[in-house]
Amino acid sequence: MSATPLGPFETGSAAMLAVRPEDGSFTGREALADLLKTTLQTAHVDLGDWDRTVLGWLAGLDVQTVAAVTGWIGRAYEAGLGASPGSAASPAETGPAVVEVLRSAADALAAGLATWEAHAPGDPAPEARRARRAAIATADAVTITMSRLRVRLGGDRS
Repeated sequence: MSATPLGPFETGSAAMLAVRPEDGSFTGREALADLLKTTLQTAHVDLGDWDRTVLGWLAGLDVQTVAAVTGWIGRAYEAGLGASPGSAASPAETGPAVVEVLRSAADALAAGLATWEAHAPGDPAPEARRARRAAIATADAVTITMSRLRVRLGGDRS
């Protein structure tokens, strides 16, 4: 994650330009995975095996989506710190911002799935079905994580 978190973005083009290499080359899956990992590490997020699996799925999404998700994480982390890098924030201080990031991510994934389904009528190719199943699993994982975090912070399950 850069010194300044990505976004907010008004368009997909702006999000894509924010992560495009200076030489104008294509931003591939590996680079997107590295961006996500670095952002999460900077925000002091520990990753388990399942987390890394979901990270790989997210890195396979379009550049604009990964840019937005990384921006949400960075901005939520910064907001949780009170915009003062280097200070320690408690989970009670950062938790609500993280829950909101997860809610936004789940909403974005659901919207992406709805768009995909609207443009892919009939029986899609096996690769498209696998991608759809991976996206559904990712959306489910984000939703479950959001609920667990809310409960840990003493909130409701909605």
